[in-house]
Amino acid sequence: MLHLGEELSASLEVKALLAKLAIDLNDKTTISFSVPASQYPNIIGRGGSVLKELQARYEVDIQMPNSRRNGNREQLDSDDQVRITGKYENCEKAKAEILSKLRIERQINIPAKHQSALIDRGITLRRLRGEFNVHVDLPPLGSAGQFKRIDDDEENTGKRQEPTGEVVWTLKGEEKNIDEAEKYLLGLLEEALKNSQTLLVKVHPSLHRYVIGRGGATIRRIRNQTGCQIDVPKNREDENVVLTGSQIGVEQARDMILEVVENSGDFEE
Repeated sequence: MLHLGEELSASLEVKALLAKLAIDLNDKTTISFSVPASQYPNIIGRGGSVLKELQARYEVDIQMPNSRRNGNREQLDSDDQVRITGKYENCEKAKAEILSKLRIERQINIPAKHQSALIDRGITLRRLRGEFNVHVDLPPLGSAGQFKRIDDDEENTGKRQEPTGEVVWTLKGEEKNIDEAEKYLLGLLEEALKNSQTLLVKVHPSLHRYVIGRGGATIRRIRNQTGCQIDVPKNREDENVVLTGSQIGVEQARDMILEVVENSGDFEE
């Protein structure tokens, strides 16, 4: 049996608990916002894992369209409103995270002449998928970046032409991931621009074969040592050997080519 003092203490504790519950109830609010139905899987996650984690972290109740609760029963709902109930600041934080998970598309323009360098044999695309969880839709390469060099195919009779203009890459993923992926791509593009210096070296067509070397050995050596693209014209009337790369690289390649030409008499049989 409780004494008077104990009863009074218990009564005060109950009143305090009821007051706290009343404050909690009054502090709760419900916000709603529209989300396209195609985005629901990104919010819910496999087996509801993403949704459950959000609710637990922010201590809110999140109701997706078509699954509203009516008492202990769920009823179908025809609108597209996501509803979040809880403390206002928590609701807003949960909403912000939900919106960040929506998959969007963003287009960026890439100079066509640098597209192949950016793709880098598919390495860049694999990194975008693996590290950034961003997928890229590319325009058809067509002939861009796929021209053959004289030493690659002796039957090639055309001069290498550089693609012009811009191509559009479409990035798909969560907005925050796309932000990071775009920053990464722009860094690669900046590097490619640094390596796109062009230098013309005049070499008499009769000496082009020395620049190429037996089986393309000489030109490959110069490419490997300087990191430059070297295009020797097939046209017998064109003297210009085109070097493309960094400023230091094209100057080094020029010096190596001029040295080969200067010593070309030593190669005569």
